[in-house]
Amino acid sequence: MLALSKGYGGAEEYLQPYVAIQAAAITMIKRSDINSFKVWIRNTAPLVARLCSFGESYCTYGEYIAYYDRQLRRAIVSYLRSESKYVVLGGRTSHELNHTKLCDNWYYSRFITPRAARLRHQVFSAIAKGRILSLCCGHGIVEHHLSGHVRGSEIVSIDGQLINLLIVRKFINPCGDFICHDLQLSLPFRDSYFQSSVSSTCIPEIPAHATFIKEAVRVTSDDGCTLLDSIWAAPGRRIDPLRYYRFCQNEFDSRESILRLLLKCADGRSVKLYFPENVLDRVWASGPDWNRVLTESTDPYISALIGDAYREVPLSNALLCQTDMKKLHLCPLYRIVKTDLDTLHLRRKPTAYGPSLVSPEPSMLPEQFTIARSRLADWSYLTTLFQYGVLNVLPTTFGAKSPSLRSLSRL
Repeated sequence: MLALSKGYGGAEEYLQPYVAIQAAAITMIKRSDINSFKVWIRNTAPLVARLCSFGESYCTYGEYIAYYDRQLRRAIVSYLRSESKYVVLGGRTSHELNHTKLCDNWYYSRFITPRAARLRHQVFSAIAKGRILSLCCGHGIVEHHLSGHVRGSEIVSIDGQLINLLIVRKFINPCGDFICHDLQLSLPFRDSYFQSSVSSTCIPEIPAHATFIKEAVRVTSDDGCTLLDSIWAAPGRRIDPLRYYRFCQNEFDSRESILRLLLKCADGRSVKLYFPENVLDRVWASGPDWNRVLTESTDPYISALIGDAYREVPLSNALLCQTDMKKLHLCPLYRIVKTDLDTLHLRRKPTAYGPSLVSPEPSMLPEQFTIARSRLADWSYLTTLFQYGVLNVLPTTFGAKSPSLRSLSRL
């Protein structure tokens, strides 16, 4: 897992001192002193140790993230204060970084908003069986939706943060392979090694956009495809003082810029854009319909597919399956405010990140909603609730405190 990398930088480097971990690993493993290395990890990087078999363990993903978030907020305040000596970014006070709600955590919220349903739809229509590369894996949202579709051992997950990789291994895909790697550099794989490659919500955070996309395409076979999910444009936001790990962002200035870069990096392969709003006959739009996607889509994000190996699965037909039964929960963003004989009345809680991860369609993550309990055995109805964001498909290790599907039917 420990590849040559300069470390993640910023406040998070305090919690996972990656370069120091590398040096300690090289030194102690060479002399076969594994026990000393474990002690060193416990003392120097306790948040890393808690994700390893020899550290104090957490039972669920939610419990770990809540603890990690508290530690990170303190580290951010300290880091921003130390950086303010350059008198460029401006000072930040601790009250601006209050972040107490678990649902507001970016990684956690990715499992519980309707964008998860769209990502699942893209994955199921575009990712074929075979070796799969998950780039900038984060906390494993792609790996989660691939579970049951491909073997976990076929997935290689890459990220610049060691803790992210350990989280995916512990809570999402314990059978996968993991590499900590600076994704501005070339990928350590031969051409066409993977059947598919996928990344989600990360390209604008990689300063070397072109290198990242070209490398993803290079390591993907000609009869496979590269899925690039949720790319955004943020004109004028090159400097973000609260980006505590990278103040300067290489943001796209427009959606058209995103498309131009994709075409340049596709290496002659076809480029398709995701457009699930039923304006087109197909959800993957090719050349003649690119302009319609750019001008008519209500989604602030763009998702692209490079390659032709995909299946046109209408969003309305992307049904959940029986294996999802135990994973379905009421979205933690909702609370039940009233229960009738056959109806559950829901109201959405206020949250920072939840709505920002949703296309601004009225049907998605509505403020108020009713569930018909008599239809909770209808998989078409459940799929609709999943697409709205009312129900979530969650990992078994997620630790959701919201009611499960079975509990909802008994309320």
